[in-house]
Amino acid sequence: MPLSVWATAALAFVAVALGAVSLSLIFEWFGERRRQKDIIGQLQKFERGLTHMGEEGGGILRRAVNESQFMMRLAATVPTIADLQRLMQQGAVEMTVSAFLTLMVGLAVASGLGAMMITGSFIAGLLFAAFGAWMPY
Repeated sequence: MPLSVWATAALAFVAVALGAVSLSLIFEWFGERRRQKDIIGQLQKFERGLTHMGEEGGGILRRAVNESQFMMRLAATVPTIADLQRLMQQGAVEMTVSAFLTLMVGLAVASGLGAMMITGSFIAGLLFAAFGAWMPY
């Protein structure tokens, strides 16, 4: 295979990987700003005497999920973001869940596209995408 194909694939991989890292940093920055605004809002509510904030919204969806047996089985088997966050805290991982998921998706896309460009095979692209998604673990 000519060197130009390898160089193009390497540049595409680097571009997508750096794009994924920059997206995760942007998400982190927006998440931090949102958390700061949430804290300020909670402090303002507390100041006004609204200490029972757990009573706001969300009952209709929970009731629909609780009434459906299929959804109950699905919810029992599918791990949640809270589970991932708990595992990351136990493993002393410093990044947030959104940054981890963005990094995982970015590496999967970069690896898959790079493999497809090098080999020209869709199946090789899928295999390398799966490997790229597994890399942050």
